Amino acid sequence: MNKISIFSKFIVLLILALTTLFVIEVIDIFVMTGKEPIALIGMVTAIVTGEFSLLYLIYTQRKRTEREEIRQTKRGSHDIL
Repeated sequence: MNKISIFSKFIVLLILALTTLFVIEVIDIFVMTGKEPIALIGMVTAIVTGEFSLLYLIYTQRKRTEREEIRQTKRGSHDIL
C-alpha cells in the first residue's frame, strides 16, 4: 500500500469518527434543549459531503492517471518491437 492510499483511508476514518462524535453531541443538545440544531446539522452535512466528493475526485483522477501511464507504457513497448 502506498502512502497516498494510507493517508486517504486515514482521512476517511477521521471524517467518520468526527461525524459520529458530532451526532452524539447533537443528540445531547436535543435531549438538553428539546430543539434540533438544524443549521448546524445542515452545515456539517454539507462539509462532510464536500470532503467525500473531493476525495472521490482525487481518487478518480489518480486512477485515470495510472491507466494513462499503463497505456503509454504498453504503446512504448509495442513501438520497440
